[in-house]
Amino acid sequence: SSGGGSSRRTAPCRHKHRDTMGGAALRLVVLSVLLALTWSTNRFATMEYWDEQYATGHYGDNYEWYDLSWADLRSYLSAVLPRPGAPRLDILVSGCGNSPISVDIAKEDFVRRMVNVDISSVVIESMRSKHPSLEWAVSDARELKEFDDHSFDLVFDKGTLDALRGSNNATNSELLFAAYRRVVRPGGVVIIVTSCGEEECMPLLKSAFDKVGQAVVPKKNLEELSRKAKRYKFEIRTHDTIYFGSMDVPKAEL
Repeated sequence: SSGGGSSRRTAPCRHKHRDTMGGAALRLVVLSVLLALTWSTNRFATMEYWDEQYATGHYGDNYEWYDLSWADLRSYLSAVLPRPGAPRLDILVSGCGNSPISVDIAKEDFVRRMVNVDISSVVIESMRSKHPSLEWAVSDARELKEFDDHSFDLVFDKGTLDALRGSNNATNSELLFAAYRRVVRPGGVVIIVTSCGEEECMPLLKSAFDKVGQAVVPKKNLEELSRKAKRYKFEIRTHDTIYFGSMDVPKAEL
């Protein structure tokens, strides 16, 4: 009958309408999740987040990013650290937080001067009160405007790059590398300990520095991290990376 034919013709339209609505709803959910994830990592690139976290004690008395101490890292740095008897270094520790690494580096014989900086005035005041013999300063690592060009022989970054990468804006990484390039002396070295993969970081580093190298640091608690990652349905990197960036000494100075 004509009534039955009409029913068969209109049914697909209703299904199509439901499918369209369902697809739109799914896209909205996905977009909401992506926005939430972006927000949750965006905060790592803000002063307000770090001030609040350190003020409320979220990171305790001290916190070691990637569970890598100076003792863990030192063997990977032998090629860029001075030999005994060599001139001592002026060092910048960027994004120092409340990590014990600053105190451990300060004990090295190769240190002449070491400045520890962080964007959070809260953690800087805390560390200054705990270790008054060391030098502490509030500074945005993307600018380092408190320091003149070519002020340091060595710049050390563990976790600062990754905090800024949370913004999902490569400009922050570019600004960071440009600031490091400006304050490091020709022939000096920038050391960056990070979870940033080669495909993302190498092009940025190569555009910022004359020479770039790397070392791979296997995660020592990989099995435990993998179990936790599986629970939340994401994959964990099997290693962290140390990147080395340096500027050539001008020929006139050789």
